[in-house]
Amino acid sequence: MIKVEGLHSEIFYHYTTIEAALSIIESSTLWLTHYRDLKDNKEIIRGFEIVQKELGKKFPTMPYAESLLDVRKHLPKEYYIFCLSPFADNEHLWKEYADNGKGVAIGFNAQNFLQFYFKDVKNKPCDIGPICYDPEEFRKKIDNALSVLKEPSFALVSPKYVVKKKNTNPIPNFPQFRDGMSRCLAESMLYKGARYRPEEEWRLIHCPEYDYDISPFEYKNKFGKRRAILHCKGLPIVEIKFRDANNKARVRVKDALILAGYESR
Repeated sequence: MIKVEGLHSEIFYHYTTIEAALSIIESSTLWLTHYRDLKDNKEIIRGFEIVQKELGKKFPTMPYAESLLDVRKHLPKEYYIFCLSPFADNEHLWKEYADNGKGVAIGFNAQNFLQFYFKDVKNKPCDIGPICYDPEEFRKKIDNALSVLKEPSFALVSPKYVVKKKNTNPIPNFPQFRDGMSRCLAESMLYKGARYRPEEEWRLIHCPEYDYDISPFEYKNKFGKRRAILHCKGLPIVEIKFRDANNKARVRVKDALILAGYESR
């Protein structure tokens, strides 16, 4: 069994519109959204600003702003997010993501769903976890991520400090720093301010550079937004939740489930 810290539910729910739900069911695909295109992407940016401040505290004598700018060129730029919840009836998620209650919450078997994101059951998946809504708790996570860094290795990030190999271009010597900052970036994807706490949201994050087997994915621009499309052979849909959807919408979803080989629920 795959274990994810903090997950005590057997079902993950994805709140969405009727049309999006039909697309998921009929095509057996999931559309992950680039973090820059999220409605609340400013919260992620705010999280990274906290990372910068904590970095400055850890290395007060280092030119961290210049070094951080240099390192960001070498950090992953593509992060895609799929929003989930272990809760079947969250008022805020109905309102924000499911057409103000007129949409649907698709329930996936959590264990089978996670299998899509594991390269091997023994290995760590791409990041998945609950959103952190507490700035102080988030700072502790960032401090932990930065704890692997030491001042000498950090200083080597600066363009002034590079390792020159014979017959090669200068190579920045910062593997530790890159790993630490990559962890911080991933944590930033799991941060929101306290006013979002009632959502109790989880996020699954896909980073093409770090997920070795990305063959099930393709990447497209749709409606001016960058998307990662995950092609699945039979999504583990086990439940469908409606709240204020009309009869016609409910029938459309149930018919789509039957045509796709699912039991109508």
